Amino acid sequence: MSLWVLAGWVALSLLTAIAFALLRRRSEAVRVPHEMLHFLERFAREVREHHPAVEVRGMVPARFQVLLVVDGQETVATLHHLFRHAESFPDQFSELVRRFLDEVREAGLDSVRDHVYEQVAMRILPQVRGRAWLAAQGPAFGDAALVHRGIGADLVVCYVIDDVHHMVFVCAAHLRQWKKSAEEIHALALRNLERTTGKPLPVPAAAAQPVLLRTGDGYDAARVLLLDPDRVEGLLVAVPERDLLWMGHADERDLAGLMRLAEEQSRAAAHPVSPRLFRVAGGTLVPVDDELKGRGAGS
Repeated sequence: MSLWVLAGWVALSLLTAIAFALLRRRSEAVRVPHEMLHFLERFAREVREHHPAVEVRGMVPARFQVLLVVDGQETVATLHHLFRHAESFPDQFSELVRRFLDEVREAGLDSVRDHVYEQVAMRILPQVRGRAWLAAQGPAFGDAALVHRGIGADLVVCYVIDDVHHMVFVCAAHLRQWKKSAEEIHALALRNLERTTGKPLPVPAAAAQPVLLRTGDGYDAARVLLLDPDRVEGLLVAVPERDLLWMGHADERDLAGLMRLAEEQSRAAAHPVSPRLFRVAGGTLVPVDDELKGRGAGS
């Protein structure tokens, strides 16, 4: 399957907005037994109320799996065994959840000292996230602070060690152990991303078709980092979710529609990044709504 999917023609009309709307991902309804849905809700509530170091990031009811963030690390866990034990011992639910999370920590998570640089270097990749998401991840300083750098008003790039079952975010303790700087990790992550992408990122010209990138590998939004700043001044960019990157040009009359669609896409996403539409300006991503407010204030 080609990495690059071309949307409809961008002209001086709302066709751009319509094309973007038609290409939005829709989650398909999945029929799940009522008792399983009830269990998932109860599990999420138990974690939220009694395990502050754990976050239920998402659920896959059809597979009866849950995406957890445990001590700052993402991991996918299957709930079949916990479900059966809870059916047999309903009055021990809280203790069963505690044991389950302990097992997740022991079996599925690594500690910083397990990440030998030479063994993980080729698997370090960038992730574009919102500043609000970053603020919610824990301390801004100290060993647990996530390594990051700003790429716009409300966007940052973080770095992950990509594994089959989970992504481990690179933190300050990793840098100290590896004796590497944040700049070195950034350069390494971009090289690794370029290698996985396989070919240059296509950049739409002013009167050309927009580009919609959705490979599903978890790094589509991050590929905005591969844009050549010398070629993309003025380009419109949307990263409403982790698995989508939209790039194109539009008439001023189309901006409101595109902004609304980016917001809707992000709100419906399993892995939202930013609901805003951006314009590349001076090598950074400037929110279009801020740009429009500035014009209004200056008029």
